[in-house]
Amino acid sequence: MQEAVDLEAQLACKEREWKELQALRILQLETALNEATSELSTQRERFLRLRDDFKYNLRVLEERDKELERYDALAARAQTEDSVRREEVSELRIEIAKLQDALEEQRRAKEDIEVQYQKRGVEHRVKLEKVQNIMESEIQKLREENETLRRDLQRRIRESDGELALQKQEMMADFDSEMKKREHEFHLKLDEMNSVVLSHELKEKLLSKELEVHAKAHSQAKEALQASEELYQLAQKEIQHRDWDLKNTTAMKDSRIKELEVTLKQMENNYKKEQEAYNRKHAELERRSREREDALGVMREAHVRELQEERGNISELQAQLDRMILDHERREKGHTDDLHHRDQQIQELRMQLETTRSGWDTYIKQVSKENVAKDTELLSAGEREAKVRAELERCKEDIERYKQQVSSGLQREQALEQKRVQLELDWERRCEEVRSENYLRSEELIQSLAQARDQVNAELREKERELEETVTLLKSVTVERDQALRETKPALTGIQASALDNSSFPSEEIRRLQQQNSSLRAVVTEMRKEMENLSKQMPVAHSHNQTTNPELSTAGTTDYSQALEKEIQELKAKCRDLEERLEESSKTVNTANNPSLAFPVSPDDAYLQNHIRSLNETIGGLRVEKVASAAALKKQEVRLAHLESAVEQLTQQCHSKHMENESLRLELANHKRAAAAEELKLKQRVAATELELNEVRQEAEEYQKGSLLHNLETVALGNQVSALKVDLASRREPIVLNQSEMVKQLQEENLSLRQQLLLLLQSSARGGAMGDVALLQSKLKQAARLISGLSQDKRQLIEMGNRLRAQLIEAGLEVPGYSKIILKPNDQQHSLEKDPSQPKHGVQPKSRLSTLEQLQYQLTTQELQYAQRDQSKKTAIIVRPQFSESESSDKKQTTNPWEPPVRVQSVGRKENTPPQRNQSEAPVRLPGSSHILLSSTGTDDSLKDVWQMLDRGLSSSVFSPSDSEDKGKVATANGGHPDNNQPPTPLVSVEGTKASLQEKKKQSRTTFVPAKKTRPAGNQAKIRNYNNKD
Repeated sequence: MQEAVDLEAQLACKEREWKELQALRILQLETALNEATSELSTQRERFLRLRDDFKYNLRVLEERDKELERYDALAARAQTEDSVRREEVSELRIEIAKLQDALEEQRRAKEDIEVQYQKRGVEHRVKLEKVQNIMESEIQKLREENETLRRDLQRRIRESDGELALQKQEMMADFDSEMKKREHEFHLKLDEMNSVVLSHELKEKLLSKELEVHAKAHSQAKEALQASEELYQLAQKEIQHRDWDLKNTTAMKDSRIKELEVTLKQMENNYKKEQEAYNRKHAELERRSREREDALGVMREAHVRELQEERGNISELQAQLDRMILDHERREKGHTDDLHHRDQQIQELRMQLETTRSGWDTYIKQVSKENVAKDTELLSAGEREAKVRAELERCKEDIERYKQQVSSGLQREQALEQKRVQLELDWERRCEEVRSENYLRSEELIQSLAQARDQVNAELREKERELEETVTLLKSVTVERDQALRETKPALTGIQASALDNSSFPSEEIRRLQQQNSSLRAVVTEMRKEMENLSKQMPVAHSHNQTTNPELSTAGTTDYSQALEKEIQELKAKCRDLEERLEESSKTVNTANNPSLAFPVSPDDAYLQNHIRSLNETIGGLRVEKVASAAALKKQEVRLAHLESAVEQLTQQCHSKHMENESLRLELANHKRAAAAEELKLKQRVAATELELNEVRQEAEEYQKGSLLHNLETVALGNQVSALKVDLASRREPIVLNQSEMVKQLQEENLSLRQQLLLLLQSSARGGAMGDVALLQSKLKQAARLISGLSQDKRQLIEMGNRLRAQLIEAGLEVPGYSKIILKPNDQQHSLEKDPSQPKHGVQPKSRLSTLEQLQYQLTTQELQYAQRDQSKKTAIIVRPQFSESESSDKKQTTNPWEPPVRVQSVGRKENTPPQRNQSEAPVRLPGSSHILLSSTGTDDSLKDVWQMLDRGLSSSVFSPSDSEDKGKVATANGGHPDNNQPPTPLVSVEGTKASLQEKKKQSRTTFVPAKKTRPAGNQAKIRNYNNKD
């Protein structure tokens, strides 16, 4: 019995303790619930406050975006106006280039005319050979002096132009830098005042746009600065006055531009009149030269009177030259005066620039106090502009020189513009890519947050399910306890009734707790609904802003995601605090309950052990949840750090883009400066090339003089050969000719000259394809006329040579009757001769020329036969006629003394080109000799070939060397056929040394060398020593 009483007492104590524990736990849960509700209300208030702040920030951002769009529109307008201005400048530059091309064509025509007249003058001097040498040298000296004077003048003009260009560039650079500084200071002032007129550039051409900007700034500042309306109205009136002044200045500028155009047209008309007068003068000179040529052809006998007339003409030319020199000196004086006047104007402009700089400084420092001073400065600027326009009239000549620079600079500017446009497109593409990446990142972040929210909701549901399970466990535990108590206590006592009354209390508490749990669930669902509504409202507003501005959309999504993440972090921190408080309260309750137990828990009490086990399992689950929530928090923190770094990178990229744009602008300015420097270098190169051309012309004239001297030396050489023949005939000694090598040398020189001529003709044909065909035809006709005149001179010289040979025959060198003429004619001229096997007086010659040539060849055969007949009696004498340097280097003379002299065609050719060889000339060979005789007549064939060239249209095949060789073969085939009964001619031994022809071979192999380095071949040939035997 005593044991039963003790057990009942222990059970009662345990029940009391358990009830106390439940009461304490309920109180703790109530306090925790109250704290949670209070914290929830505070957080909700904070959340609403943050939402209002966020909406306000969004409105502020929208206003800023609108302002940015307005600024972008203003910048686009400025760019369009700038592009229009650049297009106008490009059109003006194109017109300038066209005018420059027209002037260049006129200059080329003038140069061609000058070249033609120089050629005609050279022909005239060649025809008058010995008579006008002295006068030509004097005229040449005068020309050289005039050329030197012209070079000095051109050099001075170029130097002055370069100095002017450098000064202009420096002034423009200073002006640009000063304008940039002032614009920067003005923008700073505008930022400080925050309501003053906005403008990008302070230029005269953009004043109309500046007025619009002032009006807009006034409308914006009207709300914030109502007190300053009166001052603003005064400023607006002043702006209107400026607008009127600007209109007046623009009208004056347009009228001045029209006046300048009228003056330009007048100057062009004057230039055309001067050009016509110049053409008339040259036509008169050409007519006079033609009259002189006709007089020379008709009045050969009255040579003395023509000389007197020519001297009179030369005196007139000398007087004209003196007058031209005086005019040139007068122009030079006027030019120096103009230069002095222009220097004075430049100094005045510099002073004006200094005054403008001081005026602008005062304008920037005192903007509000110097409106009246601005009007005065505008008036002074108008006056300065009028002065500058007056200076433009004097600088028209400089504009013509700057046209080439402008065209090249325009090309470079277009290339730089294309590069700039390409860079802008690249940067726009990159910005779009960055925006799309940001949008995708924000979408991913929203998705991740939605997933996290869903996970949290699932976790909450699991916790609710676990709570329901714990509630069912508690109910089952209470039912089992009641059953156990009923089985152990069959009898009802007062103590047991009180125990039963007390046992009904926990069920009521559980019900109350369940009701509180349901209310908490309802609150949580309401919070969830509110959060979902907010999330729906924010993306709708976000999408609306995204359609208006993609940059705002990215900013809104990032801010919204950051706000959500902050709220989630705060909620998780609160949950963590609540869990820690629960753990601490449970620990304190356990520590408080442990000493209150009088007895340890028996292992037979299954109810208590199950309850303790369930409590441990709930504590372990809560710890696991704590770890999982801590890991999720770390992930969210990492995401936040990543998003912050991405935002910083985007801001850095924007800054870098701005910096790169500024660097590109600086590079554009540097490129412009480099282009100006390159233009100056090109001008210097052009001046150097002009000097080289003048030197080449002088060398060509010297070369022509050398050709005249060569002709004189050929005449002297013919005289020496004739004298040598007489001496040899008088000695009657055997002769061994050593001339074949020299003849070969001359033949090779002829071939090299032909090749050079072909190269020149081919190059002229390629260049002439782009030129005027009529000009080439006129030149060819002139060349045909010259060839016909030269052929006449050649015939006359042949007649003179035959006359001299006839005189030698009459002097005592008669041809014996048994001598034979041994000849193989290969030319049309020789087809008129008789058969060489016939005797001397067998057939009468058909013409005087043929008889003279027969006498010539009879003389040569007589001498050769006599030399061979007496060969065994006397020793051989080697004849090596000595030649001077110029004689041995003549390109077309024949050095064989036994051949008829041939006229050297060295006149009527272009500058820096070798003498042209007649294409109709065919080689003539003597039997027993290895050298080639040039044909004496070929004028008809050459004229026919020239007209065939005109008909065919200047084909390149006409000028090939194969044509001349083919014609020579045809001439040999169609020439006279020798008789087979003709006796064999005696052999002639030919000896000689081979002269060095390296320079001539090099000329024949290489292509056309520039005219500056060409020298006559005669000046480079070696002098042979004929005293040394081979």
